[in-house]
Amino acid sequence: MKKRKITILAFLLFAGVNSINAQDKDNKWALSFGVNAVDASTAGLSDIGAMASDYFSTDDWNVLPAISTISVSRYMNYGLSVKVSGSLNKIQYVREKNDSEGLSFSSVDAAAVYDLNSLFGDTGWFDPHVQAGLGSAWIDDTSSLTVNAGWGFNSWFNENVGLSFDSTYNYANGGFNGDNEVAGYFQHSLGLIIRFNGDE
Repeated sequence: MKKRKITILAFLLFAGVNSINAQDKDNKWALSFGVNAVDASTAGLSDIGAMASDYFSTDDWNVLPAISTISVSRYMNYGLSVKVSGSLNKIQYVREKNDSEGLSFSSVDAAAVYDLNSLFGDTGWFDPHVQAGLGSAWIDDTSSLTVNAGWGFNSWFNENVGLSFDSTYNYANGGFNGDNEVAGYFQHSLGLIIRFNGDE
């Protein structure tokens, strides 16, 4: 399990660095890294009330006190970017379950990201976005494909460096098998984003 996690993060970091070196002239690449919180839940899509309550509750967030998420994104056109991200965590709490401490968590996701400034006009320092995509997640030795949707923003300190925030719901198709079944999870990430501009 540990080797798989290391391999995932090493691949994403390698791809991000190579992409930046090769594509910075086009100003189309960005690399972000930071921490993530996983809010696992037994509530399914049919239980909207429980999901809404869970979203605004931080009591069962699972957070590693280290860099635990990394993403690479590439701008395509018309406000649309594609992003690949990977995350690690440790599940200590699952809502409505008391026997889930110490579960390892890892995920790889791919998403289409749409910059809302394309609709409302460029703000210069604040870039809100929505996103949707697919992924795969592992909780201990069980895995599931996921369908993901969410929102977030980048807040730029200068032309190249900013703060990145993302919040998604990840629906586990069929849930995770085993004694600690999880129907889905919210994932929130906060970190540093670096974009590369080739203008001289």
